[in-house]
Amino acid sequence: MGIKFKFLRAGCGDSILISTEKTNILIDGGLKDYNIEIEPHLRDVKQLDLVVLTHIDNDHICGLIDLVRDDNHNHKIQELWFNAYEKIKIPANSNEIGFGQGIFFEKLLKDKGLYDRHKSNIFLENSKREFEINDIKIKLLSPRKKDLDKLMGEWDDKQTSKPCITEQGNGEISSSSSLDDEQSMQWLIENRTYGQDGSSKNRSSIAFILEYQDKKYLFLGDAKIQVITQSLEKLYGVNKDNPIDFEFIKLSHHGSKNNINTKFLDVVRTDTFITLTNGYCHHHPNKATLALILTHENRANRVQFLFNYMDYFKSKFSMDERVEYKFRANYVNVL
Repeated sequence: MGIKFKFLRAGCGDSILISTEKTNILIDGGLKDYNIEIEPHLRDVKQLDLVVLTHIDNDHICGLIDLVRDDNHNHKIQELWFNAYEKIKIPANSNEIGFGQGIFFEKLLKDKGLYDRHKSNIFLENSKREFEINDIKIKLLSPRKKDLDKLMGEWDDKQTSKPCITEQGNGEISSSSSLDDEQSMQWLIENRTYGQDGSSKNRSSIAFILEYQDKKYLFLGDAKIQVITQSLEKLYGVNKDNPIDFEFIKLSHHGSKNNINTKFLDVVRTDTFITLTNGYCHHHPNKATLALILTHENRANRVQFLFNYMDYFKSKFSMDERVEYKFRANYVNVL
């Protein structure tokens, strides 16, 4: 069997089912369509050895709320990672969307008898940064404790517990047009600037390297790219002249231009970049992100961008640009 990755169609969020002969791992649950897009894939799974909630944004937590509610499958969960408010116990104050869902999720774990399978405090400064789950190894890259503390400092335990809010609008897949998409590659190369993600929830995102046999895969959640780069440098001693190879990189924050930079691309090497979204939220991925990858001096000869929704991404590039910059853009749901 080897290792199989299913990139589930969960709206504009992430949901990934990873399976080997010995292990099943579910990363995030996306924003919508649990019963249609996620639950059917769990029917042949005898147990979920690990479920990871990378962070509490709706487009990652909602499907996991549905999973924990689902008595046909919730008993399969053996271990669940979720940096929860109550277990960390840091004073808090916020009304931002996502915090109420985090509180709801934490209470739901108790109601369903899963709290003893829940592990919190998943951060870099903890004593354990490497984990073995049967035939899979996980090496933690994010979050830092100070970013987790900042999140908890905004988390109000007196705020009303909230179920999920689905995508606004009619739910149809967007064409994902944005100002970036209207620009040529050449214009983006010469003019586009890349920021830093200021969201405390995204900065708190669990991100890691997954190793299976001799292969490495990079799962970035919505993590801050500067933290990822520092972790790679510390863990592997990588630099521009000695990058680390990955079979693929799941881009941070659905390909946002605020979650990538040249320094990160200096220390990693792959020919495959994966973006999980239907394009409905924030018009991700930003064309500027893909332009930065394609024009990086150490890029692979033949880059491929993989997406878990069909067609919407095709409008981002002209055929002339595809030929000139030598890349492919394809749909994938299983790898």
